[in-house]
Amino acid sequence: MRAGIGLLSLLIGVAIILYISIGTKSHPGYDATVLEKGKKASQEASQISGRTADNVPIADTIQLDEVDAGGQFRRLKVLSITPDTPMETMYKLKVGDEITRVGDLGVSDNNDAGLGKALVYDAYRQNQNLVVIRDGQEMTLKPTGSPLSELGKPNAPQSQTIPTH
Repeated sequence: MRAGIGLLSLLIGVAIILYISIGTKSHPGYDATVLEKGKKASQEASQISGRTADNVPIADTIQLDEVDAGGQFRRLKVLSITPDTPMETMYKLKVGDEITRVGDLGVSDNNDAGLGKALVYDAYRQNQNLVVIRDGQEMTLKPTGSPLSELGKPNAPQSQTIPTH
């Protein structure tokens, strides 16, 4: 009886292995598609949570200081930025840039540097534009390469069915 159960479980194990190996071959690219979708979902989740792909809070990747004029808070100056993190790679921010706006909001609208910094960190999370002054010129920095950039576009796939076995 025990030998019969052992043989049956061995046959089931072999059948599962064969099913997996033959089943994935019947859907070429299936594994790559699943891995690609999983990687993109992970990147999207990181951005939505306000963290880098390495799970570092975006606030820990950039150092900002307030710029005052006439005794009032006006902008945020980038003092340092961690290389190869989203604020550098997606926004192309550089040390010395002075951030004046996030989306439609001025960083100094509430005359509070802490709220201005929170707006900048939230810009990454919400995929918003940043307006900066660089070398005396005002420019808009649009996030590029973001997994969220494609969401909501008219021709972007909103969902896709992945074949199953």
